[in-house]
Amino acid sequence: MIIDGILFSDFPVELQKNAISLDAHGVNEIIWGKKYAIEFMAYLYKKNYAILGGDVYNHNLLCTFDNWYLDKKNSETWEDYKKHSHIKAKSFITDFYLKNGDNYYYLISFSNETNYIILDNNI
Repeated sequence: MIIDGILFSDFPVELQKNAISLDAHGVNEIIWGKKYAIEFMAYLYKKNYAILGGDVYNHNLLCTFDNWYLDKKNSETWEDYKKHSHIKAKSFITDFYLKNGDNYYYLISFSNETNYIILDNNI
C-alpha cells in the first residue's frame, strides 16, 4: 500500500502496528489515534514532509467532517511551511482530543516539496 507517495512498509514498525486501514470503507488511507498520529507527524517531519491537513474519524471509522488544512503562502520557504504545518496539525489534534476525548482517529494528508509544487501548479 502506498500512502501519499510513501510505502506503508517503510513506516516505522510501531506506526504500522497501530495504523487503521480505511480500505474496507473504500478509502485508500490510514488513520491513527492521537498518540500515533502525532508520532506519525514527527516521522514525516524528519522525512521533510509538510502536513497539508487532515480529517477526524469516530470510533465507527466514519468521518466526522471535522478537519483542518494549511496552504503554503507564496512568500514562505518550504522549511517555514513545514514547521508551521506541523504546529497547526499538532495543535488541532491536541485541541480536538481535549474537547472530545480519545475515541477519535486522525487521517493526515501530507506532501514533500516536489509533489507540493506539482500539485500547486496543477490547481
